[in-house]
Amino acid sequence: MVDDISLPRFEMRPLSEDEGEGYLIEFPDFPGCIADGETPDEAMREGADALKSYRQTLQQLGREIPQSGEVYNGQWRQRVPDQLDALSSLPLCNTWTTSSALYTSPKL
Repeated sequence: MVDDISLPRFEMRPLSEDEGEGYLIEFPDFPGCIADGETPDEAMREGADALKSYRQTLQQLGREIPQSGEVYNGQWRQRVPDQLDALSSLPLCNTWTTSSALYTSPKL
């Protein structure tokens, strides 16, 4: 994981095979600032570089640099089906992860 990069709020998603695979990172507070990489870590490094260039370009053009909200150190979130989410509130649950999500099921 990339520990030394602090990034403003971002969204990351896996790219489909048609899109070239890998991961895309976008910065909602900085319209049009996007980057990609083969792994989430690489996408974050490339995103940091893209954000630096984005800010420098706005400064060179004399434009206002958007203020971003909170700063995160690479938080990954993924929606899960309602049925799985409901199971997480049950007592005595087992929890496991896959490569992209956290799942919870009742302990048997």
